[in-house]
Amino acid sequence: MNDDNRIAVLSPHWKSWAETAIQQMAPGWREMTASLGRLQDALASAVPPEDVVAEATALMERARALLEPYEVSGSEQIFGRLLTSATRGQTFSPPLWVDRFEDDELAATTRFGRFHAGNNGVVHGGAIALMFDDALGVTSDLGGRERSRTASLTVDFRSLTPLDRVLDVRVRLAHQEGRKRTLRGTLSDGDRVCAEATGLFIELRPDQR
Repeated sequence: MNDDNRIAVLSPHWKSWAETAIQQMAPGWREMTASLGRLQDALASAVPPEDVVAEATALMERARALLEPYEVSGSEQIFGRLLTSATRGQTFSPPLWVDRFEDDELAATTRFGRFHAGNNGVVHGGAIALMFDDALGVTSDLGGRERSRTASLTVDFRSLTPLDRVLDVRVRLAHQEGRKRTLRGTLSDGDRVCAEATGLFIELRPDQR
């Protein structure tokens, strides 16, 4: 599924949220955030000399100065709300490319760059948990279900997760009782399971939506 079709996965609320972000978005926003993501990976993997550090710092400060006059409130920002995109228009959590979905399950792929590295050249466990929170949260709200919020998330790390590889993500709704939804997910590198997750999501009350 390409980025523009990911909106089909969204519940009505998230779809409206994303469409508002798209209306606010200037041409080139996706390219700008993609460039920021590449910058984060480049910075994480580089050991530059002093002159390069000084020049790069000056360029980043120039970019900050360009953007700061256009600061908006959290409810108006685009960053993280471009839900039609695998990256959601942000660079904090890894991308999630949705391949297929049904009311109770989702199949996707992801990739972790050097920005999400831990020790010994593998993915940081916190980045894996961040990815699962996104993937389980998307699945929780499939099938026309009302919005929900993460109540707990448990991640079991089964093996080392490699950087710079396309990995498989599978999520399913395992149980629902009232407002409580239990979801389970796996992250795999081919046939090898890297991590498993169980999340409890709580459907929001009408006054919380």
